[in-house]
Amino acid sequence: MVTAGQGGQGIGPVLAASAAVQAADPPDGVIATLFRTADGRSLVIHLVNAAGTLAVPVDETIGHDDVIPFPSHAGKPTIALQVRRPPDVPRAAAALLHTLQHATPLMLPCQHTANSVIVSLDPALIVDYALVEVRFDAACGEV
Repeated sequence: MVTAGQGGQGIGPVLAASAAVQAADPPDGVIATLFRTADGRSLVIHLVNAAGTLAVPVDETIGHDDVIPFPSHAGKPTIALQVRRPPDVPRAAAALLHTLQHATPLMLPCQHTANSVIVSLDPALIVDYALVEVRFDAACGEV
C-alpha cells in the first residue's frame, strides 16, 4: 500500500498525498490527479499511462512528433483503490471507468468497509487515459 509522496511521481504518491484515496500495487509510470466534484457526490481520479516517458536522458529532448509508447500493463496485479467515504455521505459508492476505448462507462467491482469503498481496477484498462468516477450517490452495481 502506498502511503506518502508528492504529485508528478506516479499514481500511488499522488493519491496517497490526497489522504482520500490509497492505491495498492499501482503500475510504474501511471500518473494520477484527484478531484471531488463541486456537488460532492463523486470523486474523480484521472489516470494517464506515462510509462516510459518520465525518465528522459539529460542530453535528449522530447518533441511533439515523438511517439508516446503507452506500454501495456496487462498481466500486472489488480490495482486496489481504497477511497475514503466523506463523512457527510451516508450511502455506499459505485465506481465507473471511462476510457477512450469504451463508448460507455464500465462498472468496476467494489466492496465496502466501514469508512471506505475499495475499487478493483485491472491495470490493462489504463491504455492511455482513464477516468475512475466513484459515485457516492449510488451503490456498487448501480449506475
